[in-house]
Amino acid sequence: MRAFHAAALAAAPRVLDALEEIAAEGLVLRPGSLDLAGCHLWPMLDYFGMVPGGEEMIAARPALAAWCVWMETCEVAQETRPNLTKEAMA
Repeated sequence: MRAFHAAALAAAPRVLDALEEIAAEGLVLRPGSLDLAGCHLWPMLDYFGMVPGGEEMIAARPALAAWCVWMETCEVAQETRPNLTKEAMA
């Protein structure tokens, strides 16, 4: 399982860079804008932020990180968030 996690983390920067480009365009994944795509993406990024190193990888991408910070405060995201901790994801 650790090999799987290592491979996934190695691939993550490419995916996060693509999401950063999308967020930086400002058409979607922007603070204050909630759409269906964001509702599907947010749980995955929220979970990814809980794995070791995930939060730092997201934070290194300013437009994506700004959207994630906004999503953390979004009422619908809070109401539907499962009760997981970073320890559960390690």
